[in-house]
Amino acid sequence: VSAICKTPNGRFHIGNEAFEADNLVDGTQLSVCFKQAPKDINGEKEQLMIAYMRTIYERILSYEEKLVKDNHIVYIARPSGWIDENTKELYRQMALNAGIPLGGLTSESRAAIFYAMSPNVGFAKEVAQGAIVFDLGSSTLDFTYLSDNAEEVVDYLTAAGEKVGLI
Repeated sequence: VSAICKTPNGRFHIGNEAFEADNLVDGTQLSVCFKQAPKDINGEKEQLMIAYMRTIYERILSYEEKLVKDNHIVYIARPSGWIDENTKELYRQMALNAGIPLGGLTSESRAAIFYAMSPNVGFAKEVAQGAIVFDLGSSTLDFTYLSDNAEEVVDYLTAAGEKVGLI
């Protein structure tokens, strides 16, 4: 669950931990499903998302001792519907403000097709015939098409079943 709570002492808890009774004391701020296309990096929702990103990243580092701040970069899959360049740039800035060593952003459906092509998945040999990966979101259907013959990767965003266009 995309949930975050900020306790009166300034500590953040994410996911199921945000709902634990010990964390829900008077003065706790709890937010659920708060992710939205950024509009103002100093906005309340954007600052909350930065805290969420920071907390997730710190937790990943604490769980995996092989990861230290200087031995990796991070690519983040953003919602495919965030096609406005300003929105993408704000999201990039938010990740950087969260302390994430960001290598770049890509759309979720594009990330999925590159995952499908990885050697461990075994889907790569099928791409020669053309492959589509669907991202079935809560209110959209996005997809990415790739083939060996295609000159470029093709991304589409749909809303309620209607083609909106390339992303």
